Amino acid sequence: MHAHIVDAAWVFDVKVTVPISRGRIDFNRVTVEHVGPDSSMGISRMGVYVDAPNGRTYVYQLATPDVPGATFERRGSLLPWSSGDRGAIDLRPLLEARVAGTPFGKLASAAGTMLARTRVSGEMQLGDGEIGDDRKRVVLTGREQGRNQVQLAWAQAGAGIVLRLPELEVRESRLELPGCVLTTGTVSGTLSVQLEASGPAPSLTVNVVEMTLRDVACQVGASPSPA
Repeated sequence: MHAHIVDAAWVFDVKVTVPISRGRIDFNRVTVEHVGPDSSMGISRMGVYVDAPNGRTYVYQLATPDVPGATFERRGSLLPWSSGDRGAIDLRPLLEARVAGTPFGKLASAAGTMLARTRVSGEMQLGDGEIGDDRKRVVLTGREQGRNQVQLAWAQAGAGIVLRLPELEVRESRLELPGCVLTTGTVSGTLSVQLEASGPAPSLTVNVVEMTLRDVACQVGASPSPA
């Protein structure tokens, strides 16, 4: 994933490159390039930060010490702001916890303004397999055929990021609602998700271009799955 920030907090335009390998962001591999000495990113127990020549700035502030999938930085010994290991995030447990409703924190106060000046691009290939738990889950399939590739781009209007799935393919899904359990067989389609950071709170908009659901069933009065 690549991000270009126009006139960011370091006074210079910034180019950020975030490699994602096997569903993991290793902040030791993230690069933050600009005029002068480059900066670096990491994750501490306080949140996701950028270490620039003029000090540390937090982009996302954590409100809990327990973040699924997060490995926090380990400080270096030479300089107070240096890190021997800048930490990492395994995306699957983090996203599953977030979908389940677990709150982690919020964007730092200056992050919304920065995102308005950020242009994002990138591609991620989702693997096959189950995402979720007994109550809410989907089973992805079709990786060998190039299905479930996520394309990232900046929103043409507003401060946000667009995630496009040109070929979504799900083998089966399950969603427990109050009083019923909704299940499907295969799901295929094309959709996009826009994340907006402007305004008092982040917002999410889903645009479904086309979608086909097979073997849809709703079991009324079903007992919920055990936690």
